[in-house]
Amino acid sequence: VDVWTFSASADQQVQFDLINASASGVAFSLRGPNGPFGFTNLLNDSELVNLPSDGSYTLTARGTGGAYDIAYAFRLVETVQTDLPLGTNFIGQFAGSGHAQVFRITLTNSGPLRITLNNGGSGNRAELYVARGAPPTRGAFEFESSSGLGGNRELLIPSAPVGTLYVLVYGDYIPTPGQFS
Repeated sequence: VDVWTFSASADQQVQFDLINASASGVAFSLRGPNGPFGFTNLLNDSELVNLPSDGSYTLTARGTGGAYDIAYAFRLVETVQTDLPLGTNFIGQFAGSGHAQVFRITLTNSGPLRITLNNGGSGNRAELYVARGAPPTRGAFEFESSSGLGGNRELLIPSAPVGTLYVLVYGDYIPTPGQFS
């Protein structure tokens, strides 16, 4: 069993990325300040995970089914949260499939809100997710624009509330890395 610990803040978003393993039979688990959380006995990459509270987190790797002496490499990727004032055009880069970025938008008035994602990469498939209070994931969100093929997405929220909205831009399949706005 290998063990790593790190400290994190509530609502920080991470994703486990298994880069390689010399053999099958290694499983990863994430525990938070209040016990098991995120994933248990994960054999591959994780989805995006919102950490629920401030505190110390533990990531463990262990052999399964009698497996041992397995060499492996992984990274725990933190999704960056970028403040985006209304009416601002942000230029970013999709580095590859699974690339995620979270934007924080503060609304001082309620009303309609349109979010547009443009990515002209050939064959790319991008997704948009929105939530209040905490960053959305692909499985937990209030609004989304993710169906169908394509790198361009538009999302209209007819009556966006006053407060903080989080927008997840997710590059589901990015065979043509490049710029998005």
